[in-house]
Amino acid sequence: MPTVLRQKGSKRLNASELSEIRNIVSEKKISLNQNGMSTLIINKSTNATDVWFSDVKMYIRLEDGRELAIPIEWFPSLRDATDDQRSNWRFIGSGEGIHWHDIDEDILVENLL
Repeated sequence: MPTVLRQKGSKRLNASELSEIRNIVSEKKISLNQNGMSTLIINKSTNATDVWFSDVKMYIRLEDGRELAIPIEWFPSLRDATDDQRSNWRFIGSGEGIHWHDIDEDILVENLL
């Protein structure tokens, strides 16, 4: 990992040191605000890429790799549906929502977060 070396007693960074810091910030997706404090930027997605079920939970995988586990008790129509009805789903949009035609159920993924 690159490290910025400063001359002993120096209060200002030279152009080379500033360039190295910019590269580190860019690689780590760190944003420096005007006060000099760093903030890690995490790009989160609310779009689903997969859906599956256990006996008591619905699982949703998001584009950013996170997985949600939601009790199907929250959705009586899914709770009471057959396995075939649960597996007959399609995404709404680019994964913003999930639709089950057989049981007329729609869920917006963002509302589960």
